[in-house]
Amino acid sequence: MPGRNKTIRWKAPIAITGIYLLFGIAWIVASDHIAALISTSPDQLERLQTYKGTAYVVFTTALVFTLLNLYARRATVALDAVKRKQRELSGLLHQRDQLIRELHHRVRNNMQIVLAILSLSEGEDEARRISRIEMLAMIQDEIYSHPDPRAVEVSTVLSDVIRFLAPAAGEQHVKLEQTLVSCHAPIDVVLDVGIAISELLDNTIRHAYPPGSNGAVWLELAVHAGTARASVRDFGMGFSNGGITEGTGIAIARALVSQSGGELQFTDVGSETHGVHAEITFPITNGLSAHAGS
Repeated sequence: MPGRNKTIRWKAPIAITGIYLLFGIAWIVASDHIAALISTSPDQLERLQTYKGTAYVVFTTALVFTLLNLYARRATVALDAVKRKQRELSGLLHQRDQLIRELHHRVRNNMQIVLAILSLSEGEDEARRISRIEMLAMIQDEIYSHPDPRAVEVSTVLSDVIRFLAPAAGEQHVKLEQTLVSCHAPIDVVLDVGIAISELLDNTIRHAYPPGSNGAVWLELAVHAGTARASVRDFGMGFSNGGITEGTGIAIARALVSQSGGELQFTDVGSETHGVHAEITFPITNGLSAHAGS
């Protein structure tokens, strides 16, 4: 590579020198021949030689200027290309550093969530704790497949949560309904909200209705004034009638919603047929929202 660079560096000067040399030889030979043909006396030949020398200086100056200008333009283009490549490489290095920092942040955040879930669910049966970790893994697979971590589709994640919990809901004779709008939020927010919604849904499926009875649970995602609202509603026994209680699942949901910068609120209607309405409000990515789906 050093030898190649040296060759490239000398290529233009050699070309300019060669062109200048050929032009000079051609000029001397041709001009002398022409002057000898048209001159009729020694005095006239002397004047022609003077004119020829002057013309030679003018033409060679123009030639050298043109060649140097072409060389300078090519050098400028090459330099601009090098600078552009350097900027691209600098941008890639900066992006790589950002991705590494983001990866470290996500790994640390995920480990904290796993430890929090295991800590809060201590004392529960092993199958329930494993189910929570499986839910976390499923949500992570979905959100990390999005190209832009600043704008992850929330409704897609919540739909996956519904599909994950559908078998458990069927065993409890509970029908899951969903009405979701398309909206986007940062990846950490979507992870926290997705796990929180899964805990609320799971808690509602298992405790909202008396054993053996049929019921339904509604999941709704709406957007208002730049804020998303994800709500879980049932028409079961409610808090006041021995149904949903502030247990491990709700504790996990509260902690994650608070971590995401959102808020979790419960409304207990108080009747045996009106159940509980849990609502999570959380920030979304501005300018990215669409139509409803179900």
